[in-house]
Amino acid sequence: MFGDFDDPHTDLKKAKAVLAARIVAVLDEHLLTLRKADLGRVPLDRLIKMLAALDGSIRVTVHVASEPSGAVVSPTHSG
Repeated sequence: MFGDFDDPHTDLKKAKAVLAARIVAVLDEHLLTLRKADLGRVPLDRLIKMLAALDGSIRVTVHVASEPSGAVVSPTHSG
């Protein structure tokens, strides 16, 4: 999706989108709401910290490859 526009920050935007989607899912599970966020202004580490604070059983794994669009972020339950 992000790679279609020759964006040099494709991997970072994809990682933020994956984490934001999981944050929204956790908030939905707890019947909480989230205001619309501009992910471009939120650092990746802050998204990871937010997700960890919301659900302590989440483990975030980041795999980085040398080729473009090689980064993969996958939040999973650790227990």
